[in-house]
Amino acid sequence: MNSFTGLDGSRRSKRVKIDRNELREILQEYWELPAKYRAHIWQKVLQLPGNGACLAKFLKKGKIHSAYEKIAEHYPLENKALMSTFQRVCSALACWCPIFAAADYLPVFIFPFVHFLRHNILAAFETVVTIIVNLCGDWFEYWPQLPFHVLASVESLLLEQDSKLVQHFRQHKITTAQYAWPLLSTALSEVLTKDEWLCIWDHILVNPSSFFICIVVSYNILLRNSIFLLSTSEEFKLFYGNENALDIRQLLKKAYTIHQSLSLTEGASNFTPLPTGSYPMFTKFPVYSVNRLIAKKEEIQKEETQLEHEEEQLQRRKTELETLEAEERRLIDVMEHLAESETMAQRLIEDEEKTIGRKKSRLSKLRRSVSEQEQFIPQLEHARDLRHSVLSAQQRVHALQSELMRKRREAADLASGFDISTEMASRSSRLQTSQATPEVLTQPLGSRSRKRKACSGVVAQGTIFAQRTVGILCGLNHGSVSHQITSYYAVSSGYKLKVKVPPVPKLQSTGRTHQNPIAVRTGSKKWTPGVPVYKVPMEDQEVMVEDSGESKQVTREVLTRINEQIKDHSHSRLFAVVKMASWQYKVTVNDLIAPQIWLEADIGDRIVLEKVLLVGGREWSLIGQPILPKDLVRIEATVVEKTLTHTFTSFFMIKRKRHRRMHFFKYPLAVLRINSIEMKRPLHSP
Repeated sequence: MNSFTGLDGSRRSKRVKIDRNELREILQEYWELPAKYRAHIWQKVLQLPGNGACLAKFLKKGKIHSAYEKIAEHYPLENKALMSTFQRVCSALACWCPIFAAADYLPVFIFPFVHFLRHNILAAFETVVTIIVNLCGDWFEYWPQLPFHVLASVESLLLEQDSKLVQHFRQHKITTAQYAWPLLSTALSEVLTKDEWLCIWDHILVNPSSFFICIVVSYNILLRNSIFLLSTSEEFKLFYGNENALDIRQLLKKAYTIHQSLSLTEGASNFTPLPTGSYPMFTKFPVYSVNRLIAKKEEIQKEETQLEHEEEQLQRRKTELETLEAEERRLIDVMEHLAESETMAQRLIEDEEKTIGRKKSRLSKLRRSVSEQEQFIPQLEHARDLRHSVLSAQQRVHALQSELMRKRREAADLASGFDISTEMASRSSRLQTSQATPEVLTQPLGSRSRKRKACSGVVAQGTIFAQRTVGILCGLNHGSVSHQITSYYAVSSGYKLKVKVPPVPKLQSTGRTHQNPIAVRTGSKKWTPGVPVYKVPMEDQEVMVEDSGESKQVTREVLTRINEQIKDHSHSRLFAVVKMASWQYKVTVNDLIAPQIWLEADIGDRIVLEKVLLVGGREWSLIGQPILPKDLVRIEATVVEKTLTHTFTSFFMIKRKRHRRMHFFKYPLAVLRINSIEMKRPLHSP
């Protein structure tokens, strides 16, 4: 039935009848149908009725027949849509006739037709049903036995065409069930390619049913040379189960030759198309045997379902037991870990108790030393009070002496009628005219000279008076002894007065030249006092190194524990600080670092980081001076990527000069993944 478009735009259909004789002549000339129209021509040749309602009933009756529920396990296909179509066609055949639910070779026979017409499930089903009714109708008369009458006709026809080949089969005890039935039951799909199979079935469908047997006979005759080389049943089974190279046109020519030589030729009248509206009943099979076998299969299927259910329960129980065992093993591991943790905690507690004991002993020693020093505190306080009282008494004595001398001067002036203001004016004029200059002590206090120098000067005539000054320098880091400096300033009548200065303590100078702290009157009107600046020297810092046997024992214990962890690999996950390209990176296993360096190693290479500044775990750390030895720790890394950083911009400008420079640059970048951090050897004992 072809469709065409009318003048009014509506789609109309017209029936097209294909003459099988004319189509046979066309095939003998061109050998195959056009691939584009092959499916449509098959439908017209087989005169498919298109009973979609009947097929829907078969598919809806039980969805998928129980005989083909697990067909995917026996015939697995990657294409799920093709698998669904194949399963539904098999189920519809089983619903149409029960014999097709028991025939084991039926899925293999109908699969190539379903694959060719997979996009039209109705055409695939009706094509298979038409072929079974017209070509395979008498195959199921002796079921579950093979169709011996069909195989006997194949053997008799082969004996007429090639008796030597039949004799070869009989010599090696090869029957028609081994060289004819594999070709018939598979519809030649196992020994031909797809294109060859389609070409063969183009001729089979337009010819009588006996042409199928002629194809089987001609196939054996064309490959007789290869068959003569076979001797065992396994070789024959392998030969008829795989594709063999042959000329398809020679095969068809030989088949037509054999078909024409048959004594009884069948015309096109033996073809019976399916009726429209419903499908005919298929009764060419032993009903009793089929029903009994189907009942047995249903019982077996029920038992298999029950066994599968029990197997699922057993598998579930097995899974639960495995889960319980795994949980028990996990609990045992947890208990062992807890025991180890408890042992380690007990060891840490003992170590802490030892440490606390050592600290207590040190604290007791410190307390004893403090108590011994506290005994001298009253004596020091008494000495400080005495020193303060002595200083206070000296100040009071000095004040009384000054007051006494002042009163004596006043009394002497009153007794002699001396005017102090007139005398001072005359003395000043005489001093200006005097050519003598006083000698000044210019030796700095920080000098190494131990000589004592005296100050002498020429003074004017007048009444003798003296003033005594006491200065105190104390509180230096060198000690608590007070140094006294006594100086005399005198005015006399026509004689020299020597002033002796006791030696002063040596102090470090700041680099400036300091004058003697004694004030000296020079020829000018102003007094020039000395301004000393001192820098108190600091004592050298003394480093106390604890070199006792107890500290060495503690160090040995710590090193022993670290070495045991290194030996047993019982330490926690290690971390390290490595130096690369003037940068320091803190890393641990599986870390990614991206130093701005260019590596010669390729991507995927493993490298060793040698500049390790620090390595440690949860309980200890080793610090290099500045790096750790190469034979102590080994850090391996893998080069993950080598690339460049983002673009950096450098801009330089000189304002009001129209000078601008801009540069763009990138730094090389390497991405490294830390693979392992390992301690290669134990630490050396001190």
